Formats: sequence, structure tokens, C-alpha cells
Amino acid sequence: MEEGRQVRATVLKSGFGSGPSVETALVNLYAKCEDIVLARKVFDEITDRNLAAWSTMISGHAKIGLVNEALSLFGDMQIVGVVPDEVTMVSVISACAASGALDTGKWVQAYIIKKQLIETDLKLSTALINMYAKCGWIERAKEVDAMPVKDTKAWSSMIVGLAIHGLAEDDLEEFSRMEKAKVEPNHVTFIGVLSACTIVG
Repeated sequence: MEEGRQVRATVLKSGFGSGPSVETALVNLYAKCEDIVLARKVFDEITDRNLAAWSTMISGHAKIGLVNEALSLFGDMQIVGVVPDEVTMVSVISACAASGALDTGKWVQAYIIKKQLIETDLKLSTALINMYAKCGWIERAKEVDAMPVKDTKAWSSMIVGLAIHGLAEDDLEEFSRMEKAKVEPNHVTFIGVLSACTIVG
């Protein structure tokens, strides 16, 4: 992190630190290093905040568990009229999942569908599955899960979600479908499967 501070000092000294692209890059650097206080300081100094700056701040807060702050930033982003993209929405949905904010998560999905500005890709669908499962609406997670192509993370999110809700048989059936689809499981997948086996006994 000290290197990051030195980089900023050098940039400011050179006279190139006032451009939005440079400032956004610094926000990204500090957020990834989890120095969210310094990231916010630079963010607040940006006069013309672009999508990348907003998305970085939202994901940075969500990553370290400051979910209310992440959701508040998303609200501020809406107020100033910056249109989110898939990356932004994945971060927002992840924040909803972490905080159990089901109503906000439902609103976010409705926003995505209504605006038709954001493609519901694999990452976004996986985030929705995870959010609905963690927030207690497993039936809605199943609806989102009905997509033609799924990767390991998508399968694992559903498998863990089913296990959380004690649906052991559904969980093992989902794992069987994953095997038939020839998708390689990971450690998260096996945590879900083992949890289901514990329930079955």
C-alpha cells in the first residue's frame, strides 16, 4: 500500500494527477488494496466521475463487507444519472446477498429487466442465484438457474444454495446434472454436496 501512496505522490508532483482517468486508476488501485478510506478520498476529489470510478467504489466497499455503503453509493450513482453496466450490477447484487437485502436485490433485477441496457450474462445470473439463495428465496434462485449454459461457479452457487435450504435431494440431483454436463466441480461445489449428504445421513 505504501507503494500506492508513493505512486500518487509522484503523479501529483508531475502535474498529471488532476485528470479523471488518472484519478480513477488511483481509486481502482486503492480499492483493490482495500484502503477504502484513501480510495474514497480520491473519489471525492474527482469532479467528473465516470462509470469506472463509481463501479470501482461500489465493488471496493462490497468486497470488504461495507455493504450498506456500497448500496448507498449505487443510489448516489442513480441520482447523478450514471448508467451502470454488468460489472456494477454484479457488485450491487453481491452486496445485497451479503446484507440479506432481498427487496433491494429484487428491485435491482427488475431494474435490469426494465432498462434493457444490461445483458444478463453468466456472471450476473450467478450473482442473482447466490443472492436469492442467501436471502431465502430458493424458488427464485431456481428460476434464474434455468439457463442453457453454466460454468462451475453457476452450478456451485445453486448447489450450495440448495444445501443451505436443506433440500438435499434437489442438491444431489443438481450435482448429478453438473456431472452429466461435464463441468468440473471445485471446492465450493463439494462443500455443498457434502452438506447435502450430511442432511440425508
